[in-house]
Amino acid sequence: MFEEIYADLMALPKYERLRNRFPSVVDSVHDGYFSQDKKGNYKNTKGDTLDGHDTYNTIMRDKEWLLSFDCPLRFIWSHSALKEGWDNPNVFQVCTLVEQKSTFTARQKVGRGLRLCVNQDGERIEDKDINVLHVMANESFAEFATKLQKEIEDETGIKFGIIQLGLFSGLTYTDEIKTEKKITRNDAELLVAYLENKGLISSDKDKPATVTVADIQAVFENATTDELPPEVQAAAPTLAPVLVQAITASATAPSASRGGDGVNTDIPDVTISKHTAVETIAGATYTATTTTEKTVSYDDSKELIEHFEQKGYISKSGKIKDTMKEALLNGTLDLPQKFEAARERFETIIKKADTRPPIRDASKDVMAKLNKQVLLSPEFMEIWERIKHKTVYRVNVNQDTLKEQCIKALRELDPIPKARIVTRTANFSIDNPGVGFAETSTKTLDIDDGGAKLPDFLRMVDNECFILQRLYVDMLFESGRAKDFLNNPQLMTERFIETVQTKLHSMEIDGISYKKLDGEEYYLQEIFDSEELLANLDKNAIAVKNNERSVYDHIMYDPNSTTIEKPFALALNNDPEVQMFFKIPSKFKIETPIGIYNPDWAVYLDRNSEQKLYFIIETKGTLRLDGLRTPEHQKIHCGKRHFAAVDSGVELRTAVVWDDVKVRG
Repeated sequence: MFEEIYADLMALPKYERLRNRFPSVVDSVHDGYFSQDKKGNYKNTKGDTLDGHDTYNTIMRDKEWLLSFDCPLRFIWSHSALKEGWDNPNVFQVCTLVEQKSTFTARQKVGRGLRLCVNQDGERIEDKDINVLHVMANESFAEFATKLQKEIEDETGIKFGIIQLGLFSGLTYTDEIKTEKKITRNDAELLVAYLENKGLISSDKDKPATVTVADIQAVFENATTDELPPEVQAAAPTLAPVLVQAITASATAPSASRGGDGVNTDIPDVTISKHTAVETIAGATYTATTTTEKTVSYDDSKELIEHFEQKGYISKSGKIKDTMKEALLNGTLDLPQKFEAARERFETIIKKADTRPPIRDASKDVMAKLNKQVLLSPEFMEIWERIKHKTVYRVNVNQDTLKEQCIKALRELDPIPKARIVTRTANFSIDNPGVGFAETSTKTLDIDDGGAKLPDFLRMVDNECFILQRLYVDMLFESGRAKDFLNNPQLMTERFIETVQTKLHSMEIDGISYKKLDGEEYYLQEIFDSEELLANLDKNAIAVKNNERSVYDHIMYDPNSTTIEKPFALALNNDPEVQMFFKIPSKFKIETPIGIYNPDWAVYLDRNSEQKLYFIIETKGTLRLDGLRTPEHQKIHCGKRHFAAVDSGVELRTAVVWDDVKVRG
């Protein structure tokens, strides 16, 4: 029976590559690790009988041969064997044919597939997408899996899918606090003393120094925190505009003119004394940014969990709901403002808390089959003819504007410290909530790299940003960050690339335009190339009521978006005015500057044969695009420009529910 079924399956077109890569005859791809005694009873073989010798040698002794691609053996049938003592790392499927009578037996069989796999060179592969074990089991095995997960929870104190106080309590993170401060007279004197050392201010009232506005601006823009008095480093960025304002306000030259910010820009030079400068600066306000290390307390954790419960993210017992999963997926998780600085760490912890291994009810598995007749139907062609066209995009980026925006953003970056070694000491504790720690000390040591060779800044940046090289130099020096590059070349280069890419992508998206390509289109055979798709009615599929209204007989939705996409699919399925709808396959790709965009749904709506509407729909957890993560927002913007260029009567809409589209029409 096995050989007949295997031969039928391998003859299918979807296994053609496998068939060509491993052209083995069917009787060589399977073998059994058992033999029979004289009475016909199966017994465990140790390789000491003639019947079991060849199989035993292949499976137990010659592991290199068994793991090689040259060995045709793919299926091993075992009876009362392959429990302890058999270490084959490349087991990816375990199928149990008998009911598990003990937890110990089930653990042994699962254990056969929990080793890290190896490649053809015998090297361990740690890719989590490859090291996946599939267990085909009866109901008792599913019960075992649930019990095993429960045991892990009991033994480790970690609750899968449950938000507990211990997850956040003791967590440390960095927060920035901005406060408005006034420059005291003492601070003003220190700052003016710094200018005096630079030769810009004279202590002699009778002979005040003559300087230009540009002199004062330049000395502060190019100053590093190491040059300034520690007491007034935070006030330094505010000093230049305060002094400039005071200087130009006191100027009486009749030819002086004022810029848009009220500052005289045409004054070639002015005179100012130390006394005047101190009086001018004292009392001025500035914004001070303080970086602090914070620790999440027990009360903070309690407040956070109560917030999640009020938002409907978790149940009273702390169980994570689909609404929280959706918010994490869409980047719209609502956090109290006081915890915004720790958002990234909180989101990582919550995702790890929801790591229960999936158990799928195989009885609900279905094959979503392609309906080729639908692909030829007038209803399908009504919408396909409108969306099949390809486009090419162009971006219009003004180099001067990009330069200005990058310089401004670079100036606003925090100072880049010298490269340093940071040593942290902590006490670890293991208790019911899990593993916790508390830092006891932190030590830093600056790295003396005076003799180190500087990296090739232009080459590193040009490999990532792809604009004129002279702009990189202008941005670095005109932003005043050249000394930061000398301080810490690697970190400054990374921040520079990140800043330029962010501004460049934003300007590319704002100035993007698409043009329809004559004669270029997506072909049906390429987009709908799978005749069958495996799905599960509990996880990611619903049956189509009328098979003539969709491409497949089951609609497959994103299993990570069950609270959004499943209700949306059901609404389309139940709406009699929807003539055609389908989930757009991932091979339907729209090019954008920040990657590929694949829309969610295509819908053809006919209202009483009086009004025909065609939609491409992106389902999200919010209608507000500014509530989405920036890349998602930008890709949707590009998608709208693409369909506008196609100009075939199709409109891209965002929606949470079907009524968001249908009611607006």
